[in-house]
Parts: sequence; structure tokens; C-alpha cells
Amino acid sequence: MIGTRKALVAFSGAFGLAWLLELFLAAPLTGDSLWILRQQSLYITGILSIAFMSLSMFLAARPAWLEKPLGGLDRMYVLHKQSSIWAIVMAAAHWLSKLASGPIRDLIGTENRPARDIVLYGMESLRGIAKDMGEWTLYLMFGMLVLSLWKLFPYRPWRLLHRSMPVLYLVLVFHTIALSPMRYWLQPLGVMLLVMMVLGSWAALRALSNRIGKQKKHHGVVQSVTPHDDLVEVQCKVDSNWQHHAGQFALVTFDAKEGSHPFTISSACLPGTGLVSFHIKALGDYTSTLANSVQPGQTVTIEGPYGCFNTQDADDRYEQVWVAGGIGLTPFLAMLQQRQQYATDTRTSVHMHYCTRDAAQDALLPTLQQLCVEDGHVELTLHDAACKQRFSAQQLPTASAFQVWFCGPKGLRSALKTGIESLQLRCKGFHHEMFDMR
Repeated sequence: MIGTRKALVAFSGAFGLAWLLELFLAAPLTGDSLWILRQQSLYITGILSIAFMSLSMFLAARPAWLEKPLGGLDRMYVLHKQSSIWAIVMAAAHWLSKLASGPIRDLIGTENRPARDIVLYGMESLRGIAKDMGEWTLYLMFGMLVLSLWKLFPYRPWRLLHRSMPVLYLVLVFHTIALSPMRYWLQPLGVMLLVMMVLGSWAALRALSNRIGKQKKHHGVVQSVTPHDDLVEVQCKVDSNWQHHAGQFALVTFDAKEGSHPFTISSACLPGTGLVSFHIKALGDYTSTLANSVQPGQTVTIEGPYGCFNTQDADDRYEQVWVAGGIGLTPFLAMLQQRQQYATDTRTSVHMHYCTRDAAQDALLPTLQQLCVEDGHVELTLHDAACKQRFSAQQLPTASAFQVWFCGPKGLRSALKTGIESLQLRCKGFHHEMFDMR
């Protein structure tokens, strides 16, 4: 699996090296050093900005073949988010490089300013409009970044604004083609840029025509809605050809105006039935209304399945440790149900830790306990915060190597990983989902 940070470093490094190669192959640069520095800063920041934006746009199209190498759609969206941020950071640096011409002109004048590079045939007359469109698009992208990082901004208007990104991206493609030096297109740098812009434009056009994820969409009907205090269980019946692995999630649309939301599938796959269950906790404005707004018999669209959070790839040499916190229990419910489809003597031993705020009020705890008893190979340890029972890395195996499957709050995950490192435990894999997709 390729880590997000490694992917971004490798991607930016490849374009940086291609830019350096182009400088090496180009004719000697002439002019004052400050003007040359400004010109090349303008180019490299523009190159990295459109490259990162193209990567972000392509990932937004949810290419299925990238799921496994990147570790699942959840990590693809994290990479999408990070590449978008870096695209805007580079665009800001590009804009500042442009503004630097004023101070440089006042300082040393324009006598030794490098000549303007030749652009593609037919683009010279479009320089002005390309610059203006690029500048205004940058301002809009700044605004989008602020709203994306501002978690209190409502999801529905953010989603509608976010749908404008394909149009803004296509404007930046035009800006890049119109203003890039002609010599770029005869070098590896130009080829790399062209490939990324083609992929990004393909994704943008798919987004504008509502074709993203179309092949993985299943239409169905809500079978039942069962409220449990601060969460609701929704069972749906979709196409009979629906299949998923325990631990995966789906993008579920109950209301077309609201759009899709990612929810973990809490039931095992029963081939041919098309039955899919979700346990959804009231964590925001939208999810808190589902118990009343979703009704049996209404239509639902489920896109997926997505994600690589499952134990099928577990290494039998190591002990399995499952850690669930709160609503993070849902993928493990599906895993326990799936294990019941296997012969008892083929089930691997698992030590499971479940962290709950209040065991006495936990609606899912009885189901979990029953599934563990029926399994016969899952040792369950309950950590009840109401009784001052806290889970930490000190309760993980010390005598043997193990792998962890974790689903729960980000704070608990960070503390657990820090504890594993500080105690130098023999953890041979820490598997978790990354649902912070916005």
C-alpha cells in the first residue's frame, strides 16, 4: 500500500526533476538573476499547481484500479484533499511570483528582464484573457479551500459549491496551455503535464455529466428503520447482484438534494439477497435527522462497495487484535457475521477490545456479545468509560507479534499508535480507515 505522504512526495519529485531536466536542456538563461529567479519561480509553481490539481481531479473520479494500491477509497479521498491543498498553496506561490515583478522593477528596472517565452501557435493573442481567468479562478479556489477546512460550514451548500470545481479546473487547463512555453511540450515535462491534464479533464467531464461512480451504483428500497437512542439501523434491499466484503463501506443517498454520504456496512454479505444494513450515529445535522426522515419503502441509491478494511489479508503468523470505539464497532459486526459462514475449525483466534461511553446504554453491545459467543474464537474485552475503564496500548500483547484492526475516534487511534511505539510492541500492521473525507 502506498502512503499518502509518500505518494505526494514522489509525485511532486517527479515533476520537479522533469523541470530541472528542462532547464538543463534549454538554452542558457539570459537576463538579470532576480528576473530569472522570478520567471522560473512562476513556472515551477504553476507546473506543480496544475499537476496537483490534475491529480486531485483524477482521484475525484474514483478510479477503481487505484483502490488497492492506495489502500481504499477513504485514503484516495485523503490524497485528493491533500493534493487539492497543495495545488492551492502552489497557486498562491505562483500568484506571489507574478506580483514580484513590481518590486523587482522598482529595484533594478526592466532593462535586463528575460524575453517573454514563445507559447503555442495561436495562443499569443489569448495571453491576456488566460491570465485574467487564471487569477479570478485562483481567488475562487482560495474561497473553496477556506470553506472546505471550516468544518462548521454546512455540508449541503459546500457540496453545491464543490460541484463547480470541474469548471474551475478546466479554466486552469486553458490557462496552462495558453501560457506555458512552447519548448515544454517537446520535453518530458510537457508530456507529463499533458498526460495529467488529459486525465484531469476526463475526470472533470465525467463529473459535469454525473457519470462518476455510475457503474457501481445500485438502486434499492429501504426495508426497515430501527432507532436506538443516538443511532439508527437502516436495512436496505438493493440489486440481487450486490456483493461486498465485511469491513467495506458505501456511499448512500437517501435524499438526492443532500447527496451521498459514506456509511460503513454493518452486515455480512448474503449473496443473492441484496440485503445491506447500516448503523448510523447522529454525529451532525444530517445524520441526526435520519431516524425521522428515512422511512421504509422509500428509494435509496447505494454506490460501492468501497474500502480495503478487512481481515481477509491477515497474516496467520500474527495474532489478530480488533479495537473498536463507539460507532467504529460497525465493520466488526459485519466481520463477526461473515465468520459465521465459515466452518468453526477454520476461524482464527481474535482478541477484541470494545470501548464504549456507557455499556448500560449501549444499544449495540448485546448484539456484539452474542456474536462473540456464537463465534467461539473471539475473546471480547469491554472498556466502559462510565466505569472508568480506559483502553491503552499496555493492554495489547507483549509476548507475541500481532496485527491491529482499528475503527474508532481519531484521538484514540493516535494515542494507541503512540503507545505501541513507546512500548516498542511487536505490531506488524495497524489497519484503520480514514473517514475524514472533507
